[in-house]
Amino acid sequence: MVNLSFCTGNSYVGCIDSEREALIKLKQDLIDPSTSLASWVGDGDCCKWAGVVCSDLTGHVLQLSLRNPIDSIGSSTETDLISLTRFFSSYEAHDRLMLGGKINPSLVDLKHLIQLDLSGSNFQGIQIPKCLGSLKNLRYLNLTAARIAEKIPHQLGNLSNLQYLDLSDIKLHVDRFSWLSGLSLLEHLDLSQMNLSKASDLLPVTNSLPSFKVLKLSECELHQFAPLSSVNFSSLIALDLSGNYFDSSLFQFGSCFFGHHRLVFLKLSANEFHGQIPIGLGNLTSLRYLDLSHNYFNSAIPGWLSKLNDLEFLSLRSPLPPALGELSSMTNLDLFSNTLNGAIPMSLGQLSHLKHLDLSHNRLNGSISEIHFVNLTKLTSFSISENSLILQVNPNWVPPFQLDTLHLRSCHLGPHFPSWLHSQKHLSVLDISNTRISDTIPRWFWNSISQYESLNLSSNQIYGEIPNFDRPLPLVPSHGVLDLSNNALSGSIFHLIFKGENELHNNYGYPKLSKNYFSGDIPDCWMNWPNLVVLNLGNNFSGSLPISIGNLSSLQLLNLRNNRMVGIIPVSIQNCSNLNVLDMGENVFVGDIPTWMGERLSGKIPENIGNMGSIESLDFSMNQFSGKVPQKAPLPNCPEKNAVVPEDRNENGNEDEDEVNWLLYASMALGFVLGFWCFMGLLLINRRWRYKYCYFLDGCVDRFRCSVRKCY
Repeated sequence: MVNLSFCTGNSYVGCIDSEREALIKLKQDLIDPSTSLASWVGDGDCCKWAGVVCSDLTGHVLQLSLRNPIDSIGSSTETDLISLTRFFSSYEAHDRLMLGGKINPSLVDLKHLIQLDLSGSNFQGIQIPKCLGSLKNLRYLNLTAARIAEKIPHQLGNLSNLQYLDLSDIKLHVDRFSWLSGLSLLEHLDLSQMNLSKASDLLPVTNSLPSFKVLKLSECELHQFAPLSSVNFSSLIALDLSGNYFDSSLFQFGSCFFGHHRLVFLKLSANEFHGQIPIGLGNLTSLRYLDLSHNYFNSAIPGWLSKLNDLEFLSLRSPLPPALGELSSMTNLDLFSNTLNGAIPMSLGQLSHLKHLDLSHNRLNGSISEIHFVNLTKLTSFSISENSLILQVNPNWVPPFQLDTLHLRSCHLGPHFPSWLHSQKHLSVLDISNTRISDTIPRWFWNSISQYESLNLSSNQIYGEIPNFDRPLPLVPSHGVLDLSNNALSGSIFHLIFKGENELHNNYGYPKLSKNYFSGDIPDCWMNWPNLVVLNLGNNFSGSLPISIGNLSSLQLLNLRNNRMVGIIPVSIQNCSNLNVLDMGENVFVGDIPTWMGERLSGKIPENIGNMGSIESLDFSMNQFSGKVPQKAPLPNCPEKNAVVPEDRNENGNEDEDEVNWLLYASMALGFVLGFWCFMGLLLINRRWRYKYCYFLDGCVDRFRCSVRKCY
């Protein structure tokens, strides 16, 4: 593109004064905890301000993005403490950085605005500003998760040029959508997580939009759609009805959706579908994405799926067919937790375009050999965890793929350490826990360990010592989890922890080393790990607790249980201000308590113990403390040692005791009933929480099964 300017030789105009003033007024009514609007000051060029995009030719503001800097926290189906800690930390950060306040009417002065993004903001339950309806040139409006209450103003129907509208995750109850009929150019509509159970006019109104392409109605409390007298969804290419209460009648009365060959994306997961997978879906020959998971289909994967030549993503609950290889365009095959049984068909190796394969948490059995992978040259993610599968490959096998993610937990991989992993140069996530490996870790693997963001070798019979390298190596993964627990490793952990001066000093991680046979002193070199969050060292360590542990200012969990640690507890640990869980049990710590805690301690409890604001559990039992409990401690005041108990002058002690017992039993019964139904009631009411709780229980059962399998 060639820009011409006969005056200055430069086509750039810069900010319009009136629009700069409008932005300054807008900022004055906003609360900006993330300081993302820090550049919005003075008389500078507002086109260079954060979140502002202007036209190079006219200088008018065209785009305004005020979205949360942490705009997507996803969801967590993991059950371990580490994953949950990371998930909820992201959730808290997301809430903490939400833009707040209110929207100043000066926004309407940006008359040339075509794109507005306020997603992830906290407007404290106010109504969507009616002034938005005055932005006649607006084509894109995103209010996802903007914490806006009350009603959707009908003035939004004045946005005749609007093409993209996202009102998802606002959680409103909406009954009418007649205002949508004014959006004749609308192509994309997302109303997910909005209660639409009484919105009877939604389907007729959207049916009247001539350019309509994308409709997302996930988790909208929908049960059915009323039949339409005429159908005009011929331009629809993407439909998401997941997380609702549709049954199989949808395929009969919802033919307005499923009768068109242009549909590319179809997500119907987590509904109430039963019986066979409808044969009518085979007519959707343009499908690339099909998700039927978390329903109640009882038939095998139908043969007509092989006719969907463009299908790239498939997720459903059905047995694997022998003709799986006929899905030649498949790039993503997700059959996670589908109660699949039997063997994996050899035809899997024919899916030459496959990139992501997840068959984990099923009941698959049998063997997997090189033939299953023969043409999977594009595979980057492979997950078969929690199955009874045996990986039988030649020791010298070189896979045709380069993985970045590999999950084989609870499959049969051993007894030898898999040598073919040596060929995987891009692997960053590896889980081969509980895979019956009884071997040492090869030196080549120790040399490559720094490439992993998450590495889980736990619950095997891996033995040997951490090698002594010629130069220090950053062995602990720099951005994730290292789990070597429940093995037979021995010796010192010095070479696992020590890092040279030239290594990164801002790493964080979750090293789990417990239930091994490590011994010797705990290295005093923790100053290089200021962002460490979890440290689990339950082994056979001896010596004193290193002072440098006090440098772990981000530490939230410290487990030193079942060692032979001696001496006093360093005062430096008080610097671990974020510590939530501390376990020093079954050691031989002695001496007066400093400003911390421990076992077999004597003396007085320090007055400033109440400053430990993050502590949730505090156990001083089995010690020899004396004196009073400090008044600042997070405990109720206790009576003095020899306090006198008043006599019962009315001699009604037995009667009072009976009355107390009766009240106690009644309170226990009432508490049980209320507690149980408050918990169960929430699960019955909220479908989303019910799914997440089921995921949690599944994970607990899997871990219990792993523990039992290891014992026997």
